[in-house]
Amino acid sequence: MSFGCNKKHTLIQGWLGHTPEAFQNNLLERCECVEVSCGNNIYTVGEESSDLWGISKGQVHLNIATHEHGPRFGHVFGPGTWCGDYELITGNSRIMEVKASRKCVLYHLPYRNFQQLTKVYPLSWRWIALLATQHTALALGAADDLMIKSSDARLAALLLRLSARRGAPEGTIPIDELDVSQQNISEALNLSRTATGQKLRLLRDQRFIDFSYTKIQILDPQALNAYISE
Repeated sequence: MSFGCNKKHTLIQGWLGHTPEAFQNNLLERCECVEVSCGNNIYTVGEESSDLWGISKGQVHLNIATHEHGPRFGHVFGPGTWCGDYELITGNSRIMEVKASRKCVLYHLPYRNFQQLTKVYPLSWRWIALLATQHTALALGAADDLMIKSSDARLAALLLRLSARRGAPEGTIPIDELDVSQQNISEALNLSRTATGQKLRLLRDQRFIDFSYTKIQILDPQALNAYISE
């Protein structure tokens, strides 16, 4: 519990911050606090589970496998974000792999606990639907960004999305240091690693970002945003 299992305040940012306080309290009191080490999976593709997961501390990678390829890197979630709504709503098996990219504190809502929640708070499904629509909007925005003609501008848009500054619900905590590699970025942009490295260095030279092998720091999000509009 010493790593941060009492830090529920981060979980009322983003999606949960747009819901009534009574729903927040009823949901959080039915969650179990779990610490997950870097590199461990929270869930995997094909897993039969409808549980909901909230990130209180740390970062996770969302690796997508909706068709014949994958799992491939798609997105990053940080503090205040939740995942698992697709399977909770549909009852289908997991369509993505969620993996801790650093040590994480998570709040785990087992499906049985969610069923209990719906009995005492019947409007729970409305707020789960809100989470699902927020994720749909995020995915549509990501697809739209992939159609930006300039690959330099596509990269800027991707970095803003990954850092919760583009397409994220209002109130989501921005991520200043992303646990992503050049390989992750090249997969998400569908560019070669060589081309991706060149474009990252260009942004670093302008002091928009800094990066190492497995980290990218967002230094000037306003400049990245302006870069998209050029």
